Amino acid sequence: MSELIFKTTKVFHKNLESNKRIIVNQGGTRSSKTWSIAQLFAYKMLTEKNKVFAIVRKSMPSLRATAMKDFFTILKDLKIYDDRFHNLTNNVYYYNNNEVEFFSIDESQKVRGRKRNYLWINECNEIEEEKFIQLILRTTDKIYLDYNPSIEIDHWIVNNVLKRDDHDFIKSTYKDNPFLEPETVKEIERLQLLDPSYWQIYGLGERSDIQTGSVFNRKYYKEYETLPDDVKGIIYCDPNLAIKGKGDNTAVVHLVYSPKTNYYYLPDAICRSFSDSNELLNVVYNIYREGITKGIGFDGNVTQESTWTNLIRGWARINGRPFLRVDYKRYKVDDLAKNVQMTWNEGRILFPPGFSDKLDNKRFLIQLYSFTSKKENKKDDAPDALICAFEYIHERRLHKKAESVYKQPEINANFYNY
Repeated sequence: MSELIFKTTKVFHKNLESNKRIIVNQGGTRSSKTWSIAQLFAYKMLTEKNKVFAIVRKSMPSLRATAMKDFFTILKDLKIYDDRFHNLTNNVYYYNNNEVEFFSIDESQKVRGRKRNYLWINECNEIEEEKFIQLILRTTDKIYLDYNPSIEIDHWIVNNVLKRDDHDFIKSTYKDNPFLEPETVKEIERLQLLDPSYWQIYGLGERSDIQTGSVFNRKYYKEYETLPDDVKGIIYCDPNLAIKGKGDNTAVVHLVYSPKTNYYYLPDAICRSFSDSNELLNVVYNIYREGITKGIGFDGNVTQESTWTNLIRGWARINGRPFLRVDYKRYKVDDLAKNVQMTWNEGRILFPPGFSDKLDNKRFLIQLYSFTSKKENKKDDAPDALICAFEYIHERRLHKKAESVYKQPEINANFYNY
């Protein structure tokens, strides 16, 4: 085999050089922790033989969109991926007499199944301690864990894993990743303006308590694997523009409903700063899906409606085409929160695969999880947009569950012939 070159960060080398059984990677966003462990598993697959590797996460959609995607991207970059060795049905890759298997925590037969040499639990803070114990009991060599430190002080990782004498602790931040683009670095450092806890967790890679709200409990967060083919829905936005340097955010939500599954899906959920009206309108226009999106709602009092009507006319002149029709709504968010909360607690509002791993999306979710009421006067762009979108989709009567069609049984024509 010709020499293969890995472009690595020091996070990779710290994991490689550890001689402890459990290697804990706590890090902020874009610190290279996930990519580095994926590289490490690829390296071990190439340099060792007759080993079983397991790469695990809470849900399969999230695993596919993150650690699994990174692992196969690395193999393809190294030009050693061969689809003949990839069992797509069982999610196993074979190489050098090794097996690399991918599975989710909800696959209980695999959690409690055969033993393995190496285990990597991606975003391990998402899983229950009992599942962790079952996995490590069947792991003979080393265990790699990674997570963003948005965990409580009494989380099992803090209380049990970090108190073991057979663990190494590796903390990383975006500054440990020399391959980041300057714009990404600026975006991460902008977190300092948004919220001290955001910055402490995702910028500095340190544990911090994120305020827990009463409407959107994080334990009911779920992701979908594929979007059903019968969805219809709406886009909703409270179109605020940021004051320069203030770090204000605007949320745009694309909420759709499937009568077939009776679930709600968020193919697009954005929460970031917009200083230019045309930039915001471009986002709304681009997430519109012909045949799926049946309405666009903007939050707006009389003044806002007049302002944005003129801004939309300006957008149309610049782009040489009309904008989409917009309905201006004036919902009372606190009065409507209970409606969406019931559906959320049933686990029937689903996000795209890997949604929780991206920086803008973390901002969206943190606002969601910390929301209690608009009266608290905190950052609430994301919950505001989702609650209003939920009301708007019902107002447009797009939430009707598919009814089973009753078929009249056929009656033998001779039945009444006496």
